[in-house]
Amino acid sequence: MKTRLLTLIAALLLASASWLGAQPYTTTWPYLYSDFQDGVIYMTGGQKIYHKLNVHLMKGRLHYLDNNVVKEAFAGDIFYAEIGPESDKFMVVNGDMMKVVAEQPGGFVADHITGDFDALLTGTGAYGMQANTEAIQSYSSLNIQGAVNVNHMLLLQEKHEGREFDLRHQLYIVTSGKVCRAVRKDVEALLDKTQKALFKSYLKEHKVKWKDPQSLLQVVTFLDEVLPE
Repeated sequence: MKTRLLTLIAALLLASASWLGAQPYTTTWPYLYSDFQDGVIYMTGGQKIYHKLNVHLMKGRLHYLDNNVVKEAFAGDIFYAEIGPESDKFMVVNGDMMKVVAEQPGGFVADHITGDFDALLTGTGAYGMQANTEAIQSYSSLNIQGAVNVNHMLLLQEKHEGREFDLRHQLYIVTSGKVCRAVRKDVEALLDKTQKALFKSYLKEHKVKWKDPQSLLQVVTFLDEVLPE
């Protein structure tokens, strides 16, 4: 009896975990989270505003609920936001909300999470491909939802009616002085000849892993020292 009970509990936990991890990203629900989450917006003026929050995967904007209507927070007013039970931290980088995945005094590493809408247009799964002007204009043909001043419950009802898409992740390095993709050539583009030589030695010494946010904090340290604000 005890064995059967433990088996049942394990099955229920597995089903629950599968459900949580099976969040579909669709053109009718182009949001990072499966629903709007409890969160806090820390404003540049020092205020804290509590709302149900979510991040739009095409627009890179922070959306919130106001009387069950979707609204958009003005990026220029946001210092940072915390979303969900794990208090996921997001900051505005180059006008988009990016998730902070590692940080230290002087800077942080951010994950720019977007939808792979190019794959829906081309059918080739062009991960990492730069969208050309024609493709950008064609996004309107996908009828991507998540506009402001739309009823939240209506969006939920239509959540599974759209086309599914995958996520794209691009890490960024952000310091008090500079922002760039976490790609060696992009970092080197910020440096002069002498700094590039120093950076080459620094990478060799510290064995930086370009896909590891914690390891990339070493690049944050380097840039913060050689490229002060």
